[in-house]
Parts: sequence; C-alpha cells; structure tokens
Amino acid sequence: MFRKSQVDTWVWKTGTDGEFSVKSIRRLWESSKYPELDYKHWWNNWVPLKVNFLCWRAVLNRLPSKQELKKRQVPIPSTNCAICNMAEESCEHIFIQCSWAADIWALVRDWCGIDFTDTYTVEQRISTSLKVGQNKKKKKTANAIVLVTIWTIWKLS
Repeated sequence: MFRKSQVDTWVWKTGTDGEFSVKSIRRLWESSKYPELDYKHWWNNWVPLKVNFLCWRAVLNRLPSKQELKKRQVPIPSTNCAICNMAEESCEHIFIQCSWAADIWALVRDWCGIDFTDTYTVEQRISTSLKVGQNKKKKKTANAIVLVTIWTIWKLS
C-alpha cells in the first residue's frame, strides 16, 4: 500500500553525501577504468581547467603523442621526437626524457627548489610538487608551477 505522506527522493549512491557531483563521477570512472592507478590527481584551481585536464591525460598516457598515434594506425612519417630526434615520442619522452624538457625542468628546479631526483614520470613530477613546503599555499604554488610547466612543454613541443 502506498502512503501519500512519503516523498520519493533521488540518491546518488557513489557520492559520500548522497548528492551527485562531477568529482564522484571522476572517482568512479578512475577506480573502474584504472584500478591499478594509485595516483590521485589534485585539481588545482589556481591554473586553468585545460591545464588540469592536460596533466591528468598525460598521467594516464592519453595524449596524442606520435607513439599513441602509431598505435591507432594514424599514418605519420616518423615516430621520433621532432625536437631531439633521439627517441620515439611518448608522453614520458615529451615531458621528462627529452633533453629539451630536461633543461626546462632544471630551470624550474633551480627557481623553485623542487627536487626532481628519482622522478621519471609525469605522475611522479606532479606528486613531488604536492610535497613541497610546510603549508598548503606553498604546496599549491609548487603544484601550479609544475602543472603550467607541463602545459608549456606540451604547447611548445
């Protein structure tokens, strides 16, 4: 029997408070699509949204590098890096391994004092930036600098 005093309500079960949010969708998607991914991307509201998205896609290796285009059978004359021509262009090469990118990271290291020793992936560089300094503002500033550096390398490569 139906009682007229009861009101139906919508409840979003993946949200912590029963409310729908884009954040809960992102968490659900990341946990189902990439369960092995220990990395949690911190969205930095001090940088444009497009910078956050690019960095997130770089961590997931979902950018159109020449290596990825080749996997998708896009005809390209060469998969070598257009800047150094020393290795196949992958996300890690573009942002970390290319000598040109390494020079940029050295400038960021000297300017900000961020120790990138033993950071060989985009994910590690971003995670390292979140450990700089004692307070939230320093961490967020360092993170913003690293995210914008990744964006700049992408736009210039």
